[in-house]
Amino acid sequence: MTYKLFIGDQTFSSWSLRGWLMFEKFDIPVKTTLVGLYSGTMAQDLAALAPARLVPAMRTPDGVVVGETMAMAETLAEAHPDIAMWPKDPAARALARWISAEMHAGFSTLRNECPMQLLHQYQDFAISDGLKKDLARVDELWGLARERHGDAGPWLFGDYSLADAFFAPVAARIAGYNLPVSPVSQAYGFVLPRYVRTRVNHFRANLELPGDIVNDALQAEGEDAGHNLFRFMINTTMGVGGIFDPATHIGLERRSTDFGETLHVWGAGEGAYLEVPFFGPYTQRDFAGEVVDLFLNPLTFVGLDAPKSYIPPTTYVLERTDARYEFTNAVDDVLYNSADSYLQTRQIFLDNRRFELGVAPAEDDVIDPYEELYG
Repeated sequence: MTYKLFIGDQTFSSWSLRGWLMFEKFDIPVKTTLVGLYSGTMAQDLAALAPARLVPAMRTPDGVVVGETMAMAETLAEAHPDIAMWPKDPAARALARWISAEMHAGFSTLRNECPMQLLHQYQDFAISDGLKKDLARVDELWGLARERHGDAGPWLFGDYSLADAFFAPVAARIAGYNLPVSPVSQAYGFVLPRYVRTRVNHFRANLELPGDIVNDALQAEGEDAGHNLFRFMINTTMGVGGIFDPATHIGLERRSTDFGETLHVWGAGEGAYLEVPFFGPYTQRDFAGEVVDLFLNPLTFVGLDAPKSYIPPTTYVLERTDARYEFTNAVDDVLYNSADSYLQTRQIFLDNRRFELGVAPAEDDVIDPYEELYG
């Protein structure tokens, strides 16, 4: 009993993201087809689904074609009453349908002035009067849902519902454009941007896989190379360029490596411990490996025109920023609460890196150029 879903790129298409979430978050079996929303082939790609002419559109297991997200939502909810895609409480369900319908039909200023995108986070975005009104309405609706029906969990109506799928692109816009909203909306918006950050990290990890495959080969790890190759093929195709990670669900988890590990396999020593501005801690071996990895990845040599050429470095920065965000408490504790933040940082980094490489801490003492200052 598998549905067929036809969508554009969820990174830039809010309607496609909504349609995809209706299946993803409720574990409904679906085969997803990416249509040419931006390449000009959408009409041709949807020809067999007439009268559907926009994304998303779906074909049910019975062969019925349904377009428009509201119609898709109701069709799925009727077909799967055991899943409770809408809130179970009648009052909550009525409000959820109401605010979802308003989202479906309204908020034109928010849509027009803040185009859907999941790759950037803007600062000091100019807020027009019309955008302020839309944001005030978002605050009102989210606050109402959370106040009346949100006690059971972090979502609008406690448990995840179709209302959250409809408002996911709104939360992404609030995070991506750093839009001012109430504390209640910020707390709810934190839940969905985490999902968005996960998608960016998946995309970045997929970009790194060709480099992993080359390093696996250089380390004579043929099984890992084949494993990562199949993972890359599946996530690039079924995972829409790596934004999603179906490979992990079928047992093809990522087996990470880098040229620093390759140098270790070849017998190179760690070298000195370094603190590189903006990048963090390294050993000389790992820092050299970081530079070499840029050239080992075949995607480095693929000619991309702007703005596509900005995607790899942008996702790299976002990945590093997200890592700092996720571990804020731990990092701040080391920096501001330890007796010697430098020594603590060095010890944590070296212990972790040596564990990754399978090296016992006593086997390879690192050279520290600052050791005399702390001796």
